[in-house]
Amino acid sequence: MYPNENSTLESFLEEVTGISDKEYQRRVWIRGEGPECDDFDEAVCRYSNVADCVFEEYKECGISDYQFELIKKFHENFKKFWQDNDLPQLFIDTPEWTKITLMAKDVLQAFGYQRNRVQKYSIHYQNLVGTLYTCSDGKKPGIMLLSGSDGGVPGKNAIPESFVEYLVKSGFTVLALAYFGMDRLPNALENIPLEYFISAIEWFKRQAYVDPFRIGIIGQSRGGELALLLASSFPELIQAVVACSPCNMICGGFPHPNRPAWTCHHKPLTPYLSGLSNADDDLAEADDIRMAIESNKIPRHANTA
Repeated sequence: MYPNENSTLESFLEEVTGISDKEYQRRVWIRGEGPECDDFDEAVCRYSNVADCVFEEYKECGISDYQFELIKKFHENFKKFWQDNDLPQLFIDTPEWTKITLMAKDVLQAFGYQRNRVQKYSIHYQNLVGTLYTCSDGKKPGIMLLSGSDGGVPGKNAIPESFVEYLVKSGFTVLALAYFGMDRLPNALENIPLEYFISAIEWFKRQAYVDPFRIGIIGQSRGGELALLLASSFPELIQAVVACSPCNMICGGFPHPNRPAWTCHHKPLTPYLSGLSNADDDLAEADDIRMAIESNKIPRHANTA
């Protein structure tokens, strides 16, 4: 059976992948670098739980006798090892651990398994809020994804997660970044500092899955406006930009168009497209459009009620 057809076997092989990968172990278990939050003890606990399930259900998993013997041999050796060792910085270069990692690779090869599942990690670093999506180790071009006036994290709003996963499977690492409408962030698209996005890009570039010299931005609607604004203001940080349905100029805030949407160095970015009907600071966009239509400042179709 192909691993992806059985979630228990898939989870087991995912854990074996981590055990086979010394680069991952040095980066995460020893140096504590993100985005993963993991250590040897946690890896052993996860592996042990899912291995028990595999041994109980191996016939239902469609595991051949040859594959089962490899798993059994690997499990016995790994279990003996973890009972006597718990500090990866002391054992990672020993012959005993090298033997375990090679046995893990033999298990993966027997199943023809390669880690290609999209992995995602919630980001709450300093004031940044978002989700990091990746597919495997290795540095890949990075995309910072920005949604529009619906706010929140891309993948959980008007930008579907299927689109984010498509980007990842196409060879990118994606930072789906929220910038308002979430805890610890502004409630509305008003007075959003561009410095927030610069901090996000600088953090993104430091991640193990990202090629820091190939960073792009994709923005939708107001996020498209933002993508163009960032790329034109900080061209040294951004190598590519895609703006989906942006405005051709800076717009006011949302839902209050007479308030600035963006700031830089604590100052509003001006000029911006403000309210059409009046300059009231508390004017809401919906009321502005209605009053502008009623006063014939913007046209409406003759058959519109």
